[in-house]
Amino acid sequence: MSRAEIKFVADINLNKNYLKKARFENLADAPADPAEGQVYYNTTDKCFYFYHESTWEKFVKTSELLTLLNETLIAGDGVDIKLYPEENPTKLQIAVKNKSALYVKEFTAADWTDGVMTISAETHKCGSKPVLQEMMEYVDGKSRAVEVGFEYDASGNVSLYSNEGFVGYVQIGSPYSDPVPVESSLNEILYGPVTE
Repeated sequence: MSRAEIKFVADINLNKNYLKKARFENLADAPADPAEGQVYYNTTDKCFYFYHESTWEKFVKTSELLTLLNETLIAGDGVDIKLYPEENPTKLQIAVKNKSALYVKEFTAADWTDGVMTISAETHKCGSKPVLQEMMEYVDGKSRAVEVGFEYDASGNVSLYSNEGFVGYVQIGSPYSDPVPVESSLNEILYGPVTE
């Protein structure tokens, strides 16, 4: 039995009054010719969808969020994900599990060849995308930070560049060696930019 419809051709202003006992449109498939911001309830997967920038976006249930993140965003990268508080969570905590991918090397001027020092991926063991965390020079028994050129190839082999060789130490880590947890609102995680 089909429902009778009243079609409006202008906006309805409720003047800040409640809209009681209302329901979103229930459909098995997305409605045709949608408008930006339109919402409907999908009776097939039991989820709400909203139309945004020419795409139907799914409202993700909190219970599905961890699975979604693990499968599509940061799966396998040594990251521990937690929602909190447990009841009606509003925050997402991403904490690093792999803190052992850290390489420190003390070097002398003899380790530089024509202003270049190389460290193989097999030696530093920080993966194919290592990060230069610290470069220090020893001067008069003290250490000071210095800037050097840093790059790595597709295998993760590192090359460091300096105008002249010096004595000091270098610290290299993996992209996930920082143990500080990152907190963000669920809104930002769901709809904001995702970066490595």
